Amino acid sequence: MLGGLAAQMWSDAFVPGTAPLGLKGWQFAFLVAAAPGFVLSIFLWRLREPERGVMDGIATPPDPHPFRASLSLLGAVTPGCHWVAMALRRASLRSVAINFAALALILVAGTVLARIGMARSPRPPLGFGAFAIDPHVLQWLVIGIGLLVVVNLLQGVKASDRQAFRVIAGSPTLIMAIAVGTLQSTINYGMMAFNPSFLIRTYHLSLADTALQFGLLSAATGIVGPLIWGPLSDRLHQRFPGGGRAGIALMSMGLSPLLSFWVYWAPSPGDFYLRFVVYSIVLTGWMPPLYAILYDQVLPRMRGLTASLYLLVMTILGMGVGPYVVGLISDITGDLRTAMLSINVVAVPIVVLILLVSRRAARDEANLKARAGIAD
Repeated sequence: MLGGLAAQMWSDAFVPGTAPLGLKGWQFAFLVAAAPGFVLSIFLWRLREPERGVMDGIATPPDPHPFRASLSLLGAVTPGCHWVAMALRRASLRSVAINFAALALILVAGTVLARIGMARSPRPPLGFGAFAIDPHVLQWLVIGIGLLVVVNLLQGVKASDRQAFRVIAGSPTLIMAIAVGTLQSTINYGMMAFNPSFLIRTYHLSLADTALQFGLLSAATGIVGPLIWGPLSDRLHQRFPGGGRAGIALMSMGLSPLLSFWVYWAPSPGDFYLRFVVYSIVLTGWMPPLYAILYDQVLPRMRGLTASLYLLVMTILGMGVGPYVVGLISDITGDLRTAMLSINVVAVPIVVLILLVSRRAARDEANLKARAGIAD
C-alpha cells in the first residue's frame, strides 16, 4: 500500500528527469519500503530468545558459536566458494561428482528454458554497464544459481550435521510439504505480482487507488485468515493427528483455484474486492498448517535449518517461476486474465501431494526420534 502511494506521489511531484538522484517513482517506493526495517531491527535486537525444546520436552543446548556456524555454512553454499569448502572438508569424489552433475543439469535445463522463453516472448537485452544480457537468460541464470545453493546446502549439511540430514531426508512428509509450499507459492506469487496491473488495466483504476484499496484489503485478509486457520488446524490435529492439519491445507489449496475464476471475472472493482475477501481468507488457510507440519517433522534445533531450506526452495522456484510464467503466458496470449488464471493448473499436483501428506504425516512424526538416532 505504501509503495504504490509513494510511487504515485513521487511521479506526480517531479517531471521526468528532475527528481533527486534521478530516482523514478518505483525506485523511491523501494526506499520507502526499506525504511521500517531500521526501526524493526531495534526491537528485534531487544527481543528475548526463547528457550528451544521446552514445549517439546527435548533438551536443546544453545550453540556456543552460532555466528561462526552460520558463516561456515554460508561459505559452504556460496557458488564458487563451496568448492573450496568441499576441498577443506576433504569431500569424497562421489560428493564432488554429484555436485558437478547437478551443476551440469542446471545449466542444460536453464539453457533450454531460456531459449524457449526467447522464442515465445522476445525481449530487448538488459544493460549492466558495458554488458548486456537477454532477460530470459538472466531469469534462468538467477534461478540456476539458487538451485545450486540448495544442492550445496544439502551436501554441506550431510557433511557437517549427519543427524539433521537424516532427519530431513528421511521424512517423505517433510519433502512433500516443501514441494507443496513451493508449488502453492508459484500460484500465489504468480497471481499477486500482477494483481495491481490487472486492476489498473481491467477496471481503469489509478496506481494510488489500487495501492490504497487493494493494499488495505490484502493486509486485512492476510492477518485475519491465519488467525482463523491456525487455531482451527491445531484443534483438528488434536482430534485427527497428521490428517487434521493437512485437511485444512487441502481445503485451502483445492478450493482457492476454483474461487479465483469467480474473483477475476468480477464485472466491477467493487465486486472484485468483495469476492477477493472470500478468496483471500480461504487462500491463507494453507500456511499455518503447512508450517506446523514442517516443524513437527524435525527436532527443535533443526527448525531454523528446515525453515531456511523451505524458504530457499520456495523463493527460488515459487517466487522465481510464478510471476515469470504468468508474464510469459500474458505475452504469448495478449490476455493478462487468462495468464493469471492459467497458473492454477499447478493445483492438480498440489492436491495429490497434500493428500499423500495427510496419510503419512503422523507416521513420519512418530519415527522422528528413530530418524535422529535418539533412544526413547
